[in-house]
Amino acid sequence: MPTLGAHLGRRLGDEARELLLSQTDAVDFAHGEQVIWKGKPVDGLLWIAEGSLHVVLPEHRTPLSPLAIGELVGCTGAMTGGGTTNVYALGEVRCLFLSLSALEKSLRDPVLGPVLVELLLEHFAQRLRSVPTTALAVDTTPEPGVTLAGHPALAELDAGRRELLTRLAVVEKHEAGHRFTRAGDQATAGSSHGWLLLAGEVEEDERDGHVHRVAQPGDGFGFVALVDDGPRESTCTARTPVTVATLDRSVLRELHHHAPDADLALRLGLTRMLARDLADRLELLA
Repeated sequence: MPTLGAHLGRRLGDEARELLLSQTDAVDFAHGEQVIWKGKPVDGLLWIAEGSLHVVLPEHRTPLSPLAIGELVGCTGAMTGGGTTNVYALGEVRCLFLSLSALEKSLRDPVLGPVLVELLLEHFAQRLRSVPTTALAVDTTPEPGVTLAGHPALAELDAGRRELLTRLAVVEKHEAGHRFTRAGDQATAGSSHGWLLLAGEVEEDERDGHVHRVAQPGDGFGFVALVDDGPRESTCTARTPVTVATLDRSVLRELHHHAPDADLALRLGLTRMLARDLADRLELLA
């Protein structure tokens, strides 16, 4: 499969590509065959080698978007435990399949893990930008606060690495009404912040002004800007007094300098968090 192999070589590098290809199997799908079912656990990740796939919401037959050669399929389900959309083959399709057990092993490999996590982060950032949002009826029950060391995004780190990150991150308190981001503002290298919410609530709304998410303690927001420099997708405003831990690219660089394994573990935690955000958004659309 030279086309996909060349694509993966450009994205992963030759050594990581060969490691990845050694753990995958080729699978074929006929035109119209369903590849992923909403609500049904996925078996692993797919890379499209030939043809294209269409993502369709459960209540609609109109595809959200086509997926072409080299694109990842099943990422959200693989990271959250269940399919979030229906996916169908458009024409004859061939994919490379990476099982969930091989995926977990690959994510922790010192060669393959860093580039694979970056691919997944880019995937979720792009999908979060492309999937439409829906207005949310704001009626939440406040959740208890969490410590930075106990935040789910740090679940992949051991105790020593969590302590290192707590020294690097900046923990701040803000009053209700504090605006963290404004939809449409350009994220730059100096303003590419993401926040881990430790206490309080943060509303996220799109440019139409409708709230589509209320972040609770244990959630995060703004992390798409750590992946790309595109415009902010949401306006994020403190709904109540909040406590947040601020992470930016300088923190990730410092963490990578002191402990590359911890940097990888944190990025994996952020990847899982973005996957849950995407799954929640798709669920609201269904």
